Amino acid sequence: MAKKWQEKNEWQEVALAPLAGSFHVIHRGPGGEVKNEFTVPNLIVTTGKIMLAGVLTGEATPFARSLAIGTGTTTPVVANTVMENEVGARVSAMFGLTATTAYYTGIFTADNPATEQVVTEYGLLSLAAAGYMFVHSTAPPITKATADSLEVQYRIAVQ
Repeated sequence: MAKKWQEKNEWQEVALAPLAGSFHVIHRGPGGEVKNEFTVPNLIVTTGKIMLAGVLTGEATPFARSLAIGTGTTTPVVANTVMENEVGARVSAMFGLTATTAYYTGIFTADNPATEQVVTEYGLLSLAAAGYMFVHSTAPPITKATADSLEVQYRIAVQ
């Protein structure tokens, strides 16, 4: 909550614009056929909220632009700073902005990860290696064979 100055020399709490985000996942086989497609909500974790505050003050560089997948199944909590069980290499996301919505897209191509994995976890982080987590989500399990691709789209809107 932000505070707003009132004529009585007091501060009054006012609500800030909420943020709503989700991961949209498209799982494709080696021939491009869609095997699974779904959208799941995410949780903005504490380090993500710190990043957002840093953007407002010009202190956050770089911002979250790396997508990650994992096999963790524990429900995300705001204290998360890393994926539960990250697999494969992080993918640098292409990003764009439309009005009050930011979009990120990345593709985990064949051989990323190098072995077949049951993917259940998604995250957006600040760096391609060690970095701060912005958002975290778990989802229905999908088996990504080594020849499959996984397109992960992240969207966050200021309401």
